[in-house]
Amino acid sequence: MQVILSCWVHPAPHSSRPTPPRPRRSVLKALAHPLRAQLLDTLSQYGPQTASSMGKRVGESRGATSYHLRKLARHGLVRGHAAAPSIELV
Repeated sequence: MQVILSCWVHPAPHSSRPTPPRPRRSVLKALAHPLRAQLLDTLSQYGPQTASSMGKRVGESRGATSYHLRKLARHGLVRGHAAAPSIELV
């Protein structure tokens, strides 16, 4: 649920009439890739883990997993830990 909420943009406060929030196109584009959706699902099920362990869970190489995690991090959907080499949902 937190992932879905983080991709919405609320209207400017000076709007004269209320409008529903709109999804940011770039975030939705990032979520459209099947592996990225699978990585988010894996994080939500198993919690923080390394790119290597996530790659093993989803059947992808560490390189491909790292690439797609960087794309998700660029949009603020996941983040890495400096103290421990793991990724978590935001």
